Amino acid sequence: MKTTALIIPLVLAGSVFAFAQESPSPTPSSPEWRAKGGAWKSLTPEEREKLKAAHRAVKNDPNVLQARKTFQETQQAAMLKVDPTLAPVLEKLKAAKEQKGNRP
Repeated sequence: MKTTALIIPLVLAGSVFAFAQESPSPTPSSPEWRAKGGAWKSLTPEEREKLKAAHRAVKNDPNVLQARKTFQETQQAAMLKVDPTLAPVLEKLKAAKEQKGNRP
């Protein structure tokens, strides 16, 4: 009887722990979805190629480059509001990109 009294709580605790470890299916906005290629995998090979070709065609467009730069500046400013100690980290990334010849 004592053994049963000890085993039942352990089994229940284990099942609760196992249940808590299960994660729901990733949603389209989750990093897991993107890491697994979620939306990308939903496209046919032809759709992927069309999208890649369009991306290549516009990636050096001045309007796209300006929009990307504006987005990055806005995002970094917001990040610094959240955590001002990130300033040296962002500067380090910027310096590394400039050293490799990438856009700042």
